[in-house]
Amino acid sequence: MIRRFPEELLNSTPDAKKEYFRNYYVLHPKLKEAADTLINAIKNPAGFSIILLIGPTGVGKTTLIKKVIKQIIKESTEE
Repeated sequence: MIRRFPEELLNSTPDAKKEYFRNYYVLHPKLKEAADTLINAIKNPAGFSIILLIGPTGVGKTTLIKKVIKQIIKESTEE
């Protein structure tokens, strides 16, 4: 059987399990596409001064922003 989480988590406290899954997410392909588009708009503004990120509640806007920030920081530190 393939486990998608660390096996030691099975013996953890309920609070530790909740914390693990609270911080765990799977990036949907559409969210990945939106992240790539947003990063491209940031790196190549082409006259844009404001970038709007809109969508219904719960679709992943905050998750998207966090991912984009981490990626930009990672790329900047590699340079």
